[in-house]
Amino acid sequence: MSESKVINVGDIITGKVTSIKPYGAFLLFDNGMSGLLHISEISEKYVYDITYFAPLNAKLKVKVVGIDTANNFLRLSLKQLPDNVKINQRRRLNKEKVDPALIDFSGLEKALPCFIEMGLNQAKESRKDD
Repeated sequence: MSESKVINVGDIITGKVTSIKPYGAFLLFDNGMSGLLHISEISEKYVYDITYFAPLNAKLKVKVVGIDTANNFLRLSLKQLPDNVKINQRRRLNKEKVDPALIDFSGLEKALPCFIEMGLNQAKESRKDD
């Protein structure tokens, strides 16, 4: 464990999402503390899928909104972050979601000649009808 930095309510800190439950996401921080990002603190809008905002193993910046010192546990918020932090984090998470190198287009590649032929045949048929 690294040297502990005192964490206060209002601090913006970065942690790793270690677990996702229907009610929120759990994060672990470098100082060994953990915390809950409750679903009600993720967004002002309805949250259908927590993993959209807090993917498993993602590093997230969150705001500390409460501290349970007896249990070494933090209450966290995404929706209380400053707008610029939220926007930059969302951009970063969107970039991390899809690795184009992992997308398999072989099925499309095999079917493409058939699609082209079908389209050409439909075009010919529609010209005959005119």
